Amino acid sequence: MYVDNDPMVYAHPRTMLDVCSSTKAVLADIEQIGELLNHPGVQALDDRRPTAVLLHDVLPWVSDELAETAMAALRAWLPDGSAISVTHATTDMAPDAMRALVAHYAEAGITYRPRTLEQIRELLAPWATLSPGVIPTTQWRAGSSRSISSGENPGAYAAIAHTCHRIE
Repeated sequence: MYVDNDPMVYAHPRTMLDVCSSTKAVLADIEQIGELLNHPGVQALDDRRPTAVLLHDVLPWVSDELAETAMAALRAWLPDGSAISVTHATTDMAPDAMRALVAHYAEAGITYRPRTLEQIRELLAPWATLSPGVIPTTQWRAGSSRSISSGENPGAYAAIAHTCHRIE
């Protein structure tokens, strides 16, 4: 299932429906998380089976309050055994470059909110992250011991939180 609030982006998975009948697309907005989760297309998912949610480069585009609300709603909605995969821009790795990017978006009237490692961990809580935890995106390779060189700046973290690792 694809969910997007941009009609042009939404059009791509809609074309895939002609090729793959198991593919579904929903035109919705994370800013209205309740409406999104109650959409008939989303409701058609089997709520007895684990579901994976990919929030890749989604949360930096919403306010702190909305990010927290959306994550809490997803955690409450997802059945046991589910996972949330997140990639998120950060201010930790190259603060000057990220400030310049934020300013560039602001000039265009677009709010962009990179967050620190701690803020990203808080968004994933109370679920614990699977190994290797919240790490720079350039290190996200199964079995990789690759580290970031001094000239390499991913500007983002990646993590997977899983319901089987829920902290009570």
